[in-house]
Amino acid sequence: MYFDAKETGDRIRSLRKSRKITQEGLAEILGVSQDHIGKVEVAINGVSIDLLIDIAVFFDVSLDYLIMGRKKRK
Repeated sequence: MYFDAKETGDRIRSLRKSRKITQEGLAEILGVSQDHIGKVEVAINGVSIDLLIDIAVFFDVSLDYLIMGRKKRK
């Protein structure tokens, strides 16, 4: 297995849309720019482990889910 930034970005986008949050809204919550969120979602920018942790906590999912696509918590 390997890290697939595109699949991780797709999962982040899906979580964001399921909560009806805009990229701008998520960026504000996480303290990053909307441009960065957009580029993470389409795998243009990498994403730090710190940001992945913040995203996982916000959406109440595991890092395993964000990174590898394994089952969500709960």
